[in-house]
Amino acid sequence: MENEVNQGSRRGMSSSCTQKSTAHASLKDPMFLSTVEWDWEDDDLVFLRVELKEDVWGRDQEVASYTLLVDRLATGLRFWPLFDKTGMPSVGRLLVDVDFKLVAIFIAEFHVTKGNVIEWSLVSRENISLENVAFNVLPSKVQTVATDVIYFTKDSYQGVAVYRRVTSDEESRRGARMISVGVLVENSTRPRPWNHISALKRFAVRLEDSLEERDSLEAYFNQHKVSNTNSSEEEPWDGWEEELSRATMDHPAFHLTHVLQIMGISSLTVFKHALGRRRILIHTPPPVESACLLAQLAAVISTGEEGASGVHAQKIAVLGVVGLTDLKRIEEVSAQGNGWIACTTDAIFLEKTQKSIDPRLGPLDVSPSTRAKVTALGLLSAFHNHTDFLHSRLTEFLASTPGAVGIETETVMNPKDVVAFDLGPGSELDARFLEWLSETRGKKVKVRRGWKDLFRYIFGFA
Repeated sequence: MENEVNQGSRRGMSSSCTQKSTAHASLKDPMFLSTVEWDWEDDDLVFLRVELKEDVWGRDQEVASYTLLVDRLATGLRFWPLFDKTGMPSVGRLLVDVDFKLVAIFIAEFHVTKGNVIEWSLVSRENISLENVAFNVLPSKVQTVATDVIYFTKDSYQGVAVYRRVTSDEESRRGARMISVGVLVENSTRPRPWNHISALKRFAVRLEDSLEERDSLEAYFNQHKVSNTNSSEEEPWDGWEEELSRATMDHPAFHLTHVLQIMGISSLTVFKHALGRRRILIHTPPPVESACLLAQLAAVISTGEEGASGVHAQKIAVLGVVGLTDLKRIEEVSAQGNGWIACTTDAIFLEKTQKSIDPRLGPLDVSPSTRAKVTALGLLSAFHNHTDFLHSRLTEFLASTPGAVGIETETVMNPKDVVAFDLGPGSELDARFLEWLSETRGKKVKVRRGWKDLFRYIFGFA
């Protein structure tokens, strides 16, 4: 099998930069594993061509091929269709795995005398800092659980870590070592750190057998790290059906059904806070995986299906697990005015109850099944349709209201207007939600819900 990257000029497809890599495999054995890498100049006409060839009497005879623009190269597990020499589809397909690149990989550990420290790390660039990351991936009271999956952020990078409590005979370790193996992924509009969870779980298990083993981690990082000369290609968004069709079962969307079952009616409260771009802090004891998934899902369901365009195209910031070392960063994100959602195990945050939501999720007792894709798509569609409905109603209301020219001018919304949003005219949360939602449009709206207003609405005077 030959892999070729061509860079054509804008005047034609004459090859100005070509690099070939060959992976040998017998056509009789359809399973083979090969990793190839290329470097090329940034150009929107760069394309990738994969050729499947068979050795016939000492000559390579082309059997099938596939060509695509690098701009359309999508990450994750995908089936590429193969075409014969006449351009007709062949019966075969090629399974490929394209990953988001890593900017860092590390091992964090709790020391009795030093506290939480980064025991070992590799970074792709010198300006990548892992300061205080150990406190995110080893949150308070994590020693009470055996395993956990922890989402976090560092600066502008999204990350994920797998925690494991390892039994130790060392007297200084008090019978156990608390270790987290984690990664940071390159910036993108849709980072997918969960693609690395399965590998991190394998590495965490290996560390239990050999605590000093680093070769496999270093090899994984070298295979998936970001190049110093080229940034990772941005993946085009093709909708949620395409997203889940090639996602692993670690994708947060596959846990949507389970989270909604546990949360019940409280899930709508989180949804309204996220859609109103408020500051949401989820307090939970370890394990924190469920709370992290809730944070990821709240960001997903509060963003419209249009993805990269339209109102609320920018998702609410998901900070993952935060602690006292993140107070400055939380203030910086709050100043941006787009809201945030985070998780914490530190009880001191409960002193600010007006900014905290405590769903008490508990552990994930079930794993998503293969049927979760259909259910997740249906639920996501329902939330996205409702989000678009609320935005369309708000657009109609603001357009029909005289004087709604800026946030300085306060627009009054009566109970009849609230009902038009399919919300409760007597609900304090729904009233505050509509005020928050209007603020995201740069408008100031006051919802009237006094007893006189409700009386007029009930008896048809308003």
